[in-house]
Formats: sequence, C-alpha cells, structure tokens
Amino acid sequence: MFIRRIQIFGLILLWGLWGTICLADQPANPNSAEDVFGRNFVLTVDTSGTLKYNFSEKNELISIEAKRDVHLVSDKLELFCDKFNYDAKTKQLKAIGKRVKIIQAPIVATCGEFSYEPKTGRSELLKFPEILNKDEEGHKTSTKGDNIIIEREPNGDTLIQVAGNANLKSEAGSAATPKPAKAVEPAQKMFGRQFEILTGKSGELLYAFTKENELKSIVARSEVFLSSEQVDLSCNRFEFNGKENKLLAMGNPVKIFQKTLTARCGRFEYYPEEGKSILLEKPLIINKDEEGRTTETRGEKILILQAKEGETSILVEGSPSIESAAVEEKPAREVAKVKAPTPITESTVDKIKNVEVIEE
Repeated sequence: MFIRRIQIFGLILLWGLWGTICLADQPANPNSAEDVFGRNFVLTVDTSGTLKYNFSEKNELISIEAKRDVHLVSDKLELFCDKFNYDAKTKQLKAIGKRVKIIQAPIVATCGEFSYEPKTGRSELLKFPEILNKDEEGHKTSTKGDNIIIEREPNGDTLIQVAGNANLKSEAGSAATPKPAKAVEPAQKMFGRQFEILTGKSGELLYAFTKENELKSIVARSEVFLSSEQVDLSCNRFEFNGKENKLLAMGNPVKIFQKTLTARCGRFEYYPEEGKSILLEKPLIINKDEEGRTTETRGEKILILQAKEGETSILVEGSPSIESAAVEEKPAREVAKVKAPTPITESTVDKIKNVEVIEE
C-alpha cells in the first residue's frame, strides 16, 4: 500500500511540475516531454508496477522509466508495453514487451521492441513486427518483416521500409464491406483490391502512402514475388509508381504468370489503364490453349495490348518468331489432370521460384 501511494503521489507531482511549466510558458524552461507526448498525456502502470522519473534543478524533465502493464495515451500516439523508457537528452522513447502495441492513426502496429524519435518522426519496430492499416471502407493492408522503419514526411506522406522477409499484403476487408464499382486508389487499379508482395531473407521493401491513406509507391528487391488479381510474377527488383500508374519488374529473368500465359524477359513494364504490357531483353511468351496446344513467341520487344472488349493483341519487334506445337495425345483421364499455372502465394512460393521456362 505504501508503494502504491508513492506511485500515485509521483504521478500527481509529475502532472503538477509539468503543468507549472506549461502554465508559466517560460521559454527558458520548455517542457521537453511535449516533443514526444504532446501537451496532454496520461502514463499509467499496473498496481504492482513501478514508475520512476528524474528532474533537473531547473525543473526540466531528464527521464522516465516505467514497468509492468504500461499504458501511454497522448496527442502523438497510444502505447501498450511491459517496459517503457524516455530519455529527454536524446528525446527518444523506447518500449519493450512480449507484445508492444502502438496506435498512431491510421496505423496499428505490434512488435517486441519499439523506438520513436519525434524530432525526425522516425519509428523502428523489431522482433516480429507487424503493421495493420485499415481505411474507411474496411480495406486492410498488413506489413511484416524482420525490421520495420516508419518515417513521417513533411508533406504528410508516410514511408515504411521493411528489411528481411518482407511481406506486404492487401485484402478486400470483411464480407460486409461494400466494394466500389471502380477502384480509385492507384494500387488497386494496378493490382486489384487483393494482392501480396514477398521478398527473400535478404530482401528489402520500401513503400509510401499519402495522408489520404492511398498507396503511393512501392520498391522491392531480392527474390520478389507478386500475387494479384491482375498478374503474378517473380523478379529481382520491383517498382510501382502510383502517379504514373506504372509497374516495372527487372530480373534474370522476370517470370510472368497470367491465366494461360507464361512469359519470361529481363525487363517487364505494365500500364493497366492502357491495358499495355511491354517485354524487353530476350522476351519469350508461351501461350497454352484449352486443348494443350502451345504457342511460343520471341523477339527483341513484345508489346501486349488488352482491349476493353476482351481481345488481346501481341506485337513483336526485332527478329520476331512464332512457333506452335500440338499437344501429345493422352488418355482422356490424364488430360483431365492438367492444372492451370500455380498462383503465387506464401505457401507455393518455392514451387513457383523453381519454375523454369525452357528455351530451345
């Protein structure tokens, strides 16, 4: 009981001292904690927890330490953790716990270790970090990786950098969520409402979204895999530009899977609003019809145009060649076992990674 009284008194004293500084509005003794927490905040711990803070001779906050069921509510963010530390000298906040939870609209994040630098607007999440972003329509985007860094830009944009085993996944939301007749967000025009981007262990993923919560750009490298409603592909480097509404994939090679079409090239460009795909650097397209007949198309540049009526035109430039091969006759029951190309998902990444497009 004595300990609890000390803690409660400590909170009152903390509020009193900071309130005095704020009311006096003295330029010489600014409240340094406001940079992190804002002018209004509440910091609480469990009844069996501890709270320690230090002040200088000039009534300036030096540090805060809190343990056990720590809960911070402020103008800047809301935070749940097991251990909390704030250093006024570095103006850095750190939180540790089995499940640290950070709420900073429109982001809700969890991790094992969290650090925040208000001066730069930089946050770092370690130990199984995950970010959830949900818009007003219920459309959800989740981000996972070994290490996640979040930075706030002066123009209102938010940059998120993921290092190691990056996973960016966008979902349509709940079944009750109404879907607009036409997707307006740039990324939805590109990939559809549901998509997933993965990288390898040494991969990196950097993406930005605007203050309106629209995905603006994506850059990913090292064993990149994209699965979407529009196209599935694997590559070494992937770029998406929402302003230009352009997708660029580079690799050795880039592998593209789209319905019955399989393709390979060194550089792949996709413009969904124009219904245009460009394949460069030894492009090869293999198209298989319902009867199993394959058609191989080669050239220095291949342009694929998809009309709104559903028609597809292929234009080949530079030493074009088309080769068609009939399917081998097999018993009906064996032909029935032929399956469509496997889509890229987290569980089938290894299978697709090892797919080889053979060029004779």
